[in-house]
Amino acid sequence: MFGYLNYQMPIVQQSRNGFPSLWGGAYNKDTVVIGHSSGGPLLLSVLENIGVQIHKAILVAGFARALRGDKNVPVPILQQNYNWEKIKNAARDIVYIHSDNDPWTIDQEEGLYMWRKTGGTLVIRSNEGHMGSGSFHQPYTQFPLLESLLSIKYTRSSIDGSDKK
Repeated sequence: MFGYLNYQMPIVQQSRNGFPSLWGGAYNKDTVVIGHSSGGPLLLSVLENIGVQIHKAILVAGFARALRGDKNVPVPILQQNYNWEKIKNAARDIVYIHSDNDPWTIDQEEGLYMWRKTGGTLVIRSNEGHMGSGSFHQPYTQFPLLESLLSIKYTRSSIDGSDKK
């Protein structure tokens, strides 16, 4: 799971140098990756660069644009552009989980933005805030929705029943 990495240089460049397994690791058709908050843009970059299709990617309160409340604040984790087609093709199943009241504006609008680029499944939770934020006293010792999503083979086919055919 990716999230909350704190480095002085842009995170993606640092990650490529400091964590080569993110890009060159043993990804395969059974791999599941999860990113929360700032782990979302990192996960998008990984998907854009791994060159193999994995089983599932889940972004929890992830983002791909500058936060609406921080338009003039540089966010080094963000890329200027993403190759959405590569990202879409890198995971058989992509799930975005967002809340309607995220205090950092990583809400359903951000989830909808990414979902429109890649398709997949968008889950919007009511009153869940940032889903695990220590700053807002939301410790998540359990996340049943995430556990359920991990147990489903493919989200879309589980919803429309095509996994039963």
